[in-house]
Parts: sequence; C-alpha cells; structure tokens
Amino acid sequence: MKKAFFSILLIFAIMFNGISHASELFPLSVGNYWKLQTVGDPLSHGTLRVIGTANLGGVQAFVLEDQWTDHGDVDFGFVFAREINQVLYAYEGGGKVIIPFKAGAVGTTWSYTRGDGSLIVVEIVGIEDITVPAGFFPGSYHYRETGYWGGVLDYSDDHWIHPGTGPVYFVDDTHLPPTEQDHDELVEYSVN
Repeated sequence: MKKAFFSILLIFAIMFNGISHASELFPLSVGNYWKLQTVGDPLSHGTLRVIGTANLGGVQAFVLEDQWTDHGDVDFGFVFAREINQVLYAYEGGGKVIIPFKAGAVGTTWSYTRGDGSLIVVEIVGIEDITVPAGFFPGSYHYRETGYWGGVLDYSDDHWIHPGTGPVYFVDDTHLPPTEQDHDELVEYSVN
C-alpha cells in the first residue's frame, strides 16, 4: 500500500491564487518538493515534486511528479489538481473531479468514488502536533482514508498534513498489525 500514499498525494496539486502559504492546506508552486522516508528503511523513500502547470479545460492546475523508490524498484506518475478555500480538487481521467482532502473540524467525513469504482471514505480524526526529521509541525490535520473495493475493506491509511507545508507523516495500512504497517515521515522539503 506504499503506493497508495503517493497515489493520493499525486491527487492534490494546488492552484496558488494570491493567498499566503499558511492559509493553503498543501501549498504548491513550481519547484516545491517533499521527500518522505520509510522509518527504519533507508532504501524506501519517495519524492513529490511540482514540475509545472497545465490548463485543464479552462482551469489552471499544477502538475505533480511522484517518484517512489523501494529497494531499487521505482514507481513514477503524474497528476493534476488545485485548491480553492482549503479544499483540494483532483482531476482523474474522463473529467472526473474528486476531493481527497479539505480543511474542517475534527469528525468531518466525506467520501468519493475513484475512477476504478472503489469507494474512498475520508475523516478528519484530529488536529495534532507532530515532530519528524524535517521539523516540528503544530496543528497538523490527521486524516484517515479508508478504501473499499466491492464493499470490502481494501486499505486504511492515515495522513498528517500541515497547513502551509503539506504532507509530514503517513501510516500505511492502519488496519493491519503494527508489524505490517509502514510509517513514512517527511525528511526534506522546499515550499516557495
């Protein structure tokens, strides 16, 4: 499920529309990047990088490049999205628009159906202070993302996103025993 983290990260590129980065849930401009490392596994890491902009039917969006390396195996992809008033809009194939993350109160829940037919339920489970190698990030949103395929639990992941910074921590497959989970933490980033 490691790929699920960056898959969802790929979904949220944000349109900068003159507001400060502190008011953006996931601030992006060309050149920004986030590098996450799997705790205890230096051979497993990923980088999400904003590489440009694109016009999607009259909507200006950022283009994100995602690369995850797991012991030499490299996954690579792109996505288009934007943010308006701390709501992230992602553009899937066929013109489908989804909302993977948004600001809100603890307990706020929403869902969407991915292009592959899977149902995704997202809940804000907390607003927390978190420390990772890249620094201390007070007031980070803690999201639980649960995916269902054919009505059956497929995965459950937790994401911590700091407004003004972006992704800071991730737990893969939170429904599995702790020994089978991956924990990824922000080790390096640049936000312009």
